[in-house]
Amino acid sequence: MGTFIISMIFNVICRIYFFDNNHVISGFDVRGNIIYSAMFFMLGGILFLYKNSIYEFCQKKKILIALLTVIIAGIYFYQGKSEPFIMLVLFGLLLIYSIASQNNTGKILSNKFTKFIGNISLEIYLCHMVFYRMIEKVHMNHLFGNEILSYIVTVIMTLACAIIFSCVVKYLLEKMMQKKL
Repeated sequence: MGTFIISMIFNVICRIYFFDNNHVISGFDVRGNIIYSAMFFMLGGILFLYKNSIYEFCQKKKILIALLTVIIAGIYFYQGKSEPFIMLVLFGLLLIYSIASQNNTGKILSNKFTKFIGNISLEIYLCHMVFYRMIEKVHMNHLFGNEILSYIVTVIMTLACAIIFSCVVKYLLEKMMQKKL
């Protein structure tokens, strides 16, 4: 928990002191900085560690959590800019709600596609940024004059590469593990 608090302090220090015209170049993306974004990673880790306790605590409070999530989401989108601590609370509440609803996912979140992606999600998470950076280095992330279309195409290319790579790596690793046994 102390590490999480320190990561929040670093986020504030980055925004107040380091992310100004004296310390960064124009076009600098603050979300690309791991120190700035560490608090989001830490929150996810803490919620994962306490997922069983969260599940039991929230069973009778799902509607309250959903209502609070909608209110925070309204504040986040009404504000028009990404305030990091509102994002932290919003994404934390979304994770808590998903943990509390893990047995009530229905057919939307429990189908072949989501199970397939779920089985390779760690691999996708670990390699997606490598493929994004490769796409960026060969200047394929700005193929079109329209920023929204370029963004959508970049996301699709990144995910396609990450999913294919993840499937191949998972298959090869499983095959190697079977040979060792």
